[in-house]
This record gives sequence, structure tokens and C-alpha cells, in this order.
Amino acid sequence: MNQNVEVYNSFSEVLADFFWFSHDVKQRGTEIEGSTDNHGLQKENQPRRGHRRVASRQLTQERYQGLWALLLRGRRTWNLKESKNFDEYMKALGVGFATRQVGSMTKPTTIIEVAGDTVTLKTQSTFKNTEINFKLGEEFDETTADDRKAKSLITVDGGKMVHVQKWDGKETTLVREVSGNTLELTLTLGDVICTRSYIKAE
Repeated sequence: MNQNVEVYNSFSEVLADFFWFSHDVKQRGTEIEGSTDNHGLQKENQPRRGHRRVASRQLTQERYQGLWALLLRGRRTWNLKESKNFDEYMKALGVGFATRQVGSMTKPTTIIEVAGDTVTLKTQSTFKNTEINFKLGEEFDETTADDRKAKSLITVDGGKMVHVQKWDGKETTLVREVSGNTLELTLTLGDVICTRSYIKAE
């Protein structure tokens, strides 16, 4: 178990390095061009930007630390295995009876992938497909599967992806956490808690 943790932690550092390099490669070229004279020598009194790069790299690591298990190779696919208390959660959301019946029988697939600093989260099923594209720590507009218009914010905290939706004075939290080949989704709205377990697709 400890060996797996070390491997995942090492990957998260590599992932952060990759994002950092992609984000800053143009800035490095600009800095080199603007900080030397015609002979290629460093100009005097030229401010150094190394501390800015370090700070930016640290920010990148903080944002993406914990996504290692979800984003290995840039993409992960998960299939729903079991669900507990989902009907009560949908009822708390205000979902109608007929839609709740369909939702309770549906076995969705969740796909999480990353491109640059943008994360894409897709939910696919015979009932409805949804897709959101976001950057960690940045609020965005989301239309949910039950057609709520929410202001959403997704962050990573302690290896968990925390997704907060706010609409009409209400708030719900969706927390995703990976353990081995299982993705656990915990949905909370007030006193109602629902858990949904997904298995990694082969």
C-alpha cells in the first residue's frame, strides 16, 4: 500500500511539472529574449523572475495535488456498481417521482479527463448525458442532469475532488474519492447523504 502511495505521489509531481511547463514555456522564451543584450549577455539590473516561476509552480502543485488517482494517463472511466439513498437525495433536490424512478434504475458511466489545465467530467447513461469543463478553483455555470442552473466550484482537498453546486439559495456537495479500482461519490444536501460506488472500467 505504501509503495502505491509513493508511486501516485510521484505521478502528481510529474503532472504538476507538466502543467507548469505547458503554462510557462512561452514566458521563458520571452524572458530570455528580453533579458540579454545583442551579445547574448545578461542585462544589468534586469529583475529575475525565478521567484515568480517557483510561486506559480507551487500553486499548480497545490491545485492538482490529489488528482493523481483520477487522471492517470489523462483519462479514467468508471461504471456505477451500487447506490444507496439516491432516491431520497433526488427528492431533496426537488426531482419529480417519474424522473426519480428512471434515475434510480439508471447505471451511468463517469469519465474524467484532463487537457492542459482544463478538466472534463462526463456522465453518460441511457437516460441523459452531461458534460462539464472546468478549471480547479474557478467558479463556472453548470446545467445539471435534472436541469438545475447552478453556480459550481470544484477543488481538490486531501486527495478528494470536492464539487459544490449552488442554486436558488440551496447548496449541495459532491465528493469523489478513489480507493484502488473504486470511485466513491458522496452526495450531501442538508441532512440527506447518498453514496454511489463506481468500478474502474477495464
